[in-house]
Amino acid sequence: MRAIMIIWKRSIACWAVAAGQPVGFILTEPLDDALFIVEVAVHQAWQQQGIGRMLLERVIESARRWATRR
Repeated sequence: MRAIMIIWKRSIACWAVAAGQPVGFILTEPLDDALFIVEVAVHQAWQQQGIGRMLLERVIESARRWATRR
């Protein structure tokens, strides 16, 4: 399992990929000094395996790194 992260104009999108196929994603949107979660989804066959948690942790980690660079 791997995660693909994209940061564009402070928005963060992250996909979980397994066996070359996307199995989940999280999308955020900035507003002032906050970052809001717009959507989180994990394919039904991959639920209850910690993928949503992993995606959320990656977004939080990326947001913290981005905030310290400002």
